[in-house]
Amino acid sequence: MKKKFIKWTAGVTALMMATTGCGAKPEDTGGSRMLTEPAALQAVGYEDYDTQWTIREENPVDDSLLEAVNRFSWKTASEILRAKEGNRNYSPLSLYYALAMAAQGAKGNTQEEFLSLLGMEDTKKLAEECGNLFRRLYEDNECGKLKMADSLWIQNGFPVKKEFLATARADFYASAFQVDFTDTSAGEAMGAWVAKETEGLLKPAFNTSPNEVLAIINTLYLNDEWVDRFVESGNTKDSFTTRSGEEITCEYMNGEYFSQVYYQGEEYEGTRLYLKNSGSMVFMLPKEGQDVQNLLTEEKLSEMFGAGEGVYGTVKLSLPKFSFDDSMELGETVQALGLKDAFETERADFGGISKEPGIYISRIKQESHLGINEKGVEAAAYTAIEMEAGAAFDPAAQETYVLDLNRPFLFGIISDMGVPLFVGVCDRPTAAE
Repeated sequence: MKKKFIKWTAGVTALMMATTGCGAKPEDTGGSRMLTEPAALQAVGYEDYDTQWTIREENPVDDSLLEAVNRFSWKTASEILRAKEGNRNYSPLSLYYALAMAAQGAKGNTQEEFLSLLGMEDTKKLAEECGNLFRRLYEDNECGKLKMADSLWIQNGFPVKKEFLATARADFYASAFQVDFTDTSAGEAMGAWVAKETEGLLKPAFNTSPNEVLAIINTLYLNDEWVDRFVESGNTKDSFTTRSGEEITCEYMNGEYFSQVYYQGEEYEGTRLYLKNSGSMVFMLPKEGQDVQNLLTEEKLSEMFGAGEGVYGTVKLSLPKFSFDDSMELGETVQALGLKDAFETERADFGGISKEPGIYISRIKQESHLGINEKGVEAAAYTAIEMEAGAAFDPAAQETYVLDLNRPFLFGIISDMGVPLFVGVCDRPTAAE
């Protein structure tokens, strides 16, 4: 049987599989023709509280999805972040959405494995809840952005079922494009779309193949400001000790926060800095003598970055500026966590996507970027999955905690709904530009 490829990308999530036209008049977009376009989400002003409340009321997100996303996040992050030393950045939400889209086309045992990994009972409920969460997370205002985007890239003449396309458009806001994967213009168009959706932060090169039939691309982009900005004149230069014991010089941002939450466990200590739009960024420092790798278990990640309780006091924080890229292969991770049939040509069942037999996943890859500075944070990710067919406050009365992040530490960006957007390890800070 001639092999056909499917690529996905999450965070950017690209899934390549098969589909035909959708009934809309194609629009030429340079190397591709647009077949369908989802409704645009409404940009709401930072202080437009009435509209924000309406969006929350109209898009309730069931606790079952939030719990499922969190379990998935810490389970996968534990496996992924431990797999390689050094700087690490992973977007569990991006991978979740990529897999959730693929699950809409899975049948039989393949579907059951998807649902087990994603922690939901049926694909319809999964899609509906993902749609509500998609709309709830969206932010685009004067203080920053948090947005996801999805797209389908369809090989000319390859049949994709209308039901799959309709769900992708309605619940995942996926645009659909028709391309010729035998031509380099297809990869160029996909890369340009990703760059546009991530504000130019990611510029991937997609090397397409004549055997590819469909690509699903999901992007996740965040740009937000600290509620309390750092003052650049207060920055200092000091040493940072990497996990290997090397001492490097870093630029530290320094701040003193009153009535600030402070977390302390047997093996770690940390704090949380709030963002204007999208929740907060949590920093966790291993206690002296503790290896950061020992904190990368599912249980400890959940404890540190979940809804754990802390104490409140004055926190004196020294935080190194950092900015780095990361790249990781995720296929073995999801297989180890139970998604097995989808990788086997004789067992994978994606009959909900296409009538063509033999479609299976051959590779999952994620690339990302994250940087922080005095103003705030900017981050983006993409995941590529390739498939083949075949009371009054008194500061003096509070305890003071000094948190000097001068050795490897963990970070996590958590939405105001408790959804993990990014999680990682800073082992070697590099100056943010």
